[in-house]
Amino acid sequence: MSRSMPALLLVALLVLGAAPSARTDEARARIFATGLLAEAPTGERLIYSHRRSGVDEQDGAVILTLMAAGQERSVKVELRYDQQTRTAFVQPVAAGHPLLLTFLESVVRSMAAATGGSPYYIRNRMREALGRTLEAEAVTVDPGGEKAEATRFVLEPFARDPNRARMGPFADLQLSITLAEAVPGEFVQLAARAAGYDESMTFDSMEAPE
Repeated sequence: MSRSMPALLLVALLVLGAAPSARTDEARARIFATGLLAEAPTGERLIYSHRRSGVDEQDGAVILTLMAAGQERSVKVELRYDQQTRTAFVQPVAAGHPLLLTFLESVVRSMAAATGGSPYYIRNRMREALGRTLEAEAVTVDPGGEKAEATRFVLEPFARDPNRARMGPFADLQLSITLAEAVPGEFVQLAARAAGYDESMTFDSMEAPE
């Protein structure tokens, strides 16, 4: 990923341009809500653990830092692995949640690397899945050791795909998105699972401005 985030922007356009289904209202409104970090003070940092196993194993963190330049506010997204931190991209604070874009692109790349499939095809199937009605369930989470009510949305992007047979274990890929109003920015966890593959980005902590 680069600071210009062309791939991530492509994911955003594909997802947000998906044709709405009959009952996407609640799910789409929450998952793609803009300005979720607009009330966060400048200098605040949200830290999410990033774990991936089975495909290009990864153990690190995604760090979102609220920044200001004049009257414009933005979010800097950094990736930290092997004690090294690099900036992935910067986006306006009023846009959609950057963790979602970061996660979707990571899943796309992981799946493309494992299957040899086209990342463009994979993105399109995810777009279509996110445009359908998502299963929702009420769950309880405990970020920071305090229990909170949350909603988990679940989808299987390739359940109806005519090319499932070519995708191996990824044909049954399941994505889950867990949101809780009690968590800064609302995103508690994003997870992707298939046989032999497990990836997640989970809220870990918030660091107040110095």
